[in-house]
Amino acid sequence: MNSKGQLPIIVAVILSGIIIFSALTSYKVSIFPKTIEDTDWMHLIINVDKDFKRILQASLANFTRSYFKTGDREDSEGNARIHIETWKFAFSLAYSPLSLKISISPSGSLISKASIYTLQFKYGSSTTLYTVYVSSFTIQRGSIFNCSWDKPYSISASHASISLDIIGSKVYGWNNSYTSLLSLNVTKIIVDGNLNEMSITLILNSETGPVNNLSINNVNITINGIQRDVGSLNYHGVGIYNATIKNVPPPPYTIFITLTDSRGIIVRSKVTV
Repeated sequence: MNSKGQLPIIVAVILSGIIIFSALTSYKVSIFPKTIEDTDWMHLIINVDKDFKRILQASLANFTRSYFKTGDREDSEGNARIHIETWKFAFSLAYSPLSLKISISPSGSLISKASIYTLQFKYGSSTTLYTVYVSSFTIQRGSIFNCSWDKPYSISASHASISLDIIGSKVYGWNNSYTSLLSLNVTKIIVDGNLNEMSITLILNSETGPVNNLSINNVNITINGIQRDVGSLNYHGVGIYNATIKNVPPPPYTIFITLTDSRGIIVRSKVTV
């Protein structure tokens, strides 16, 4: 074969090496263990357990970013799944001496049951109570991601099952299921007509419980189609926040509240009062 014929092969080999190295580094998978004897299979399972949780959260963030931009749920799911498959490839490659067999299943899950709560709206001395019906939220079998937005209660979530065989250590059948989520619950809106100031009470939860590290930079609020600056964001414990917006017009209001947590997961609520 002449030099011209060899050039595409050389380029392909170089590109393959770049792709493999990028997968290992981008997904923060540790490069090959020093020796096969240094690798304990129980430690490997712990590593899979922690790392898959991380990549499921990161992929949910990717899904919500894409869905926020495009509104296309199917394409957003496909793009997010690429991250999971790349992680699977990188992790298997990092521990190739142990001959891992990793299977990831879109097993589906009921994430939250139906519920009901009261949303309070107060303008001046007038108070109105709205009954909010929250439907059960499910990720259907065959999907890993789902979201329910543009309601007073909104949620973004991912769920998947993983199974692992460590053939080199003759360990078979380890499996587990994981859920990642971010939910936003708007419970109270109070407007001071004299000061033209609005106060919005929010409750934010993840799969582990109340979210306590939200900052003003994580919040975007639009009122009647106009983005508003959030003057303050105060935390009151157990996931409860109070956001203040100044220079608001009189009602009626259509309010969009978009939150992005520290993991990059997005959720968006809508309230019309």
